[in-house]
Amino acid sequence: MEKTSAKSILEFLTTENCRVENQKPHSVNLTGRYSYQPQELKEWDEFSIQTMEEIYDGKLMEEARKKDCDDLFFPVLDPLDCTVNEETGTVNVLTKWTHTIVTRALRAVEKTLHPSIWVAKTGSINSIERNTTAKKKNKQASIPVTRLKPDAGAVAACKNSPPVERLPKEYKTASKWNSAQCIAQNLNENGEWMQSAARNNYVMPIRQIYTYCITLGCRYGCIISTTEAFIFRIGPRTAEPGETGR
Repeated sequence: MEKTSAKSILEFLTTENCRVENQKPHSVNLTGRYSYQPQELKEWDEFSIQTMEEIYDGKLMEEARKKDCDDLFFPVLDPLDCTVNEETGTVNVLTKWTHTIVTRALRAVEKTLHPSIWVAKTGSINSIERNTTAKKKNKQASIPVTRLKPDAGAVAACKNSPPVERLPKEYKTASKWNSAQCIAQNLNENGEWMQSAARNNYVMPIRQIYTYCITLGCRYGCIISTTEAFIFRIGPRTAEPGETGR
């Protein structure tokens, strides 16, 4: 792809992604051991273009449509970068393409909207130690909380205090995991897990990122591959088990 630039943040964020060839993987997903699992999954149908228009009383879309933004140049990827069969290749594409584009867009509105910034791999989450509620709930955890390492995050810089994690992210290889297959194979019609789902290979990534969110006190989480962004919001159940509800 030739190096070109966008005229607005909206154009920059909605351009067609680089074309990636997802080849057959050399290995399967590793089934780690994670403490928490959501009781059910429901489609998040409250979010729409209208929601985007209303955020910050319309200021978000106003900034996104401005035509005077600088440095909105699309990254240039080598064809070899776009052939993916393992997580290292996935991380490479998402770092060079998606992370670069999102970060440039966020930086463009840094002074007006003060957004959280997408950061690369954060290492051990030491701030978990301060989350005493999570530690109490985590007595039966099968892994030490200090070993939890999201692949990336979104950090809000708080004045006179350390950065605060807002959106932990996990990178997954598209040929190994996708949300549609996970849902079709492991959820019943009410959005509840089937009895055999707890240790299923497709469910473990959800347990993984959900554990990060619970332990860090984050309401939102994200699993990203070269074909989709599986973004979720954590909330209370509004129906009894076996009933349809949000």
